[in-house]
Amino acid sequence: MSENELFDKIADYYLKSRDFNGLPTRILSLEDDTIKALLKSLIESGDVSIVTGHPNPYVKCLPPRPAKEQIEHLMKKKDLTHLVAYPEGARLKKYIKPQKYANKPFRLAVAKGEPTLNCAYFRLDVLERFRNDPRYEFRNNDVVGTIYSKEEGMDKEDVYLKSVGFAYDEDMNRAACIFYTDLMDMSKDQQQYWKHYELKGSYRAHPDFIMSQIYGEWPKNASLAEAITTELRVINDITKDCYGKQLLKADYTDSKRPKELSFLIRPTAKELNAFILMLDKIISDNINSKFFKGVIEPEIETEREDGRIVVSRKSTLTMLSEFVRREFKPANTEPVDEMFNTFKKVRKLRTKPAHSIEEDIFDEKYFKEQRELFIEAYSAVRLLRMMLQNHPKADRSKIPEWLYKGNIGTY
Repeated sequence: MSENELFDKIADYYLKSRDFNGLPTRILSLEDDTIKALLKSLIESGDVSIVTGHPNPYVKCLPPRPAKEQIEHLMKKKDLTHLVAYPEGARLKKYIKPQKYANKPFRLAVAKGEPTLNCAYFRLDVLERFRNDPRYEFRNNDVVGTIYSKEEGMDKEDVYLKSVGFAYDEDMNRAACIFYTDLMDMSKDQQQYWKHYELKGSYRAHPDFIMSQIYGEWPKNASLAEAITTELRVINDITKDCYGKQLLKADYTDSKRPKELSFLIRPTAKELNAFILMLDKIISDNINSKFFKGVIEPEIETEREDGRIVVSRKSTLTMLSEFVRREFKPANTEPVDEMFNTFKKVRKLRTKPAHSIEEDIFDEKYFKEQRELFIEAYSAVRLLRMMLQNHPKADRSKIPEWLYKGNIGTY
């Protein structure tokens, strides 16, 4: 068998298989030394690749290793039973009939050699349809999401798309990412829908998305939303132990987490304001005024110019500030001042759209503004928890290790 004949067999097998599988060399009825010699030459020319370092050689999940590494692996291999070969490059593309993949751009991309676990990248508003359409349910934790179909006749947990990830470019602009293996089997209409939102450029999938979806490892870092709601729960645990009552009305962990407490799907002023509103609700609006009973006076008296005394209720933020400064007396008060300035900043940003009618504006800058505010708010809540945990009655064992160490993903 010549090199050309072998390449023909590899390309034909790849393009006719259901999932673009590689050719198992055991079906060639050739001596091992002959197979190795032919493949070595084809690998060197860049026309063929073999899978190394992956448990399933029958699907090209990832880009091929450098030719030198492939050849070293090939030459050392004693058992060729599971040696599988794939066509590559310009030579493969000559075999492809584009009409066979009409209106299926992602299947065409894999036919041309795109690894199935490479990602295609999309504008985030591609997900808007699934978030807003009652026929779908989009669940996500800011690292990976799943889209469920709720159309009539479908099972309640029927999955439309198993893995939706998030990605970033070098300027931290956010995008959605989907594996080609999930995209290539979509219908023509679905592929055309996703293709409309596709992004070109240098994007990288969130590392925790890759580690969890490809390698089956738990994410190393929690998302900002998970972190901030867990901090609220820990604050309640600590204050209940130390003072017999919870500082906050709710903690919003797990299923109680509001959908607005997530990174933006669409960078608009309206969505950013909805996020700010929710951020203020879980912080300032969430402070339990009953917690301060008997410790902090709930009212303040001020004298008017005419000498009359006006009594007004203190805000919960004011009461919390007085409580913290009474209970904890750090040598440097600057971090505490900064913490309360952040809480006030969130409240001020919330009240601005509440008292005005503003035109909704689409601007990529809102992604960055939201991320900066999210990090700032989390840092403030974290500081409050760290202060409370210094109380002599605080049970630090209730603080999750990842939270204590600050293993938080900020993107």
